[in-house]
Amino acid sequence: MFEHLREAWHKATHPFEGFMESLWNIWKVNVGMAVLLARQSWQDIPQSIVQQGLALDAQVRANAQINQAVGLGLGQLGIPTSPGLGFAMNPDQALFIMTMARVGANRGDPPPTVGMEQFAEGVLRGQIDPVQALIACAPEFMRPQFHYTIQALQMTGMSQYLQIIRIAGLIQAAASIPRERIPSFLPGSTAAAGQTSTPPPLPRSATT
Repeated sequence: MFEHLREAWHKATHPFEGFMESLWNIWKVNVGMAVLLARQSWQDIPQSIVQQGLALDAQVRANAQINQAVGLGLGQLGIPTSPGLGFAMNPDQALFIMTMARVGANRGDPPPTVGMEQFAEGVLRGQIDPVQALIACAPEFMRPQFHYTIQALQMTGMSQYLQIIRIAGLIQAAASIPRERIPSFLPGSTAAAGQTSTPPPLPRSATT
């Protein structure tokens, strides 16, 4: 019995192996870096992770259709419609698996959010808040709605959901960096400092 408990504990604390375990450990401290490294070595993402992630992604989209009021807006930005994602697993792990599946399925170039490319570097370097960048990428007529939604989440203490939205912004920023620019963001790069630029200002409706 104790052996089964030990194995269950090990699986709970080490849900991934090999390359995926390395990415997961990085993800827990730096989501953007994990996505960039995954894009750089997308061939090393196991097919089993791709299949599992695409299945989870399909379930999220199905859940989003149920909740039209929120899903139609947030779903366009790749944001799940409930804090728990509707799965019997750690939501962060589910989001990690879905993200890695998209990277692997798209050969290292997952479809980015339209408009994020202009904010991506600022988000990854900590100069732009990823949530505000997502709002700025939304259609102009929807930005006030997203802004008020974020305010409501903050006022009601739904920190878990806000964290998921923040992670979604980091994922989209990392997906928007051109492949040839990825090395400049990786640890030990000598090009990173020289290529840093001042990020563009966010639209007024995304910051007020």
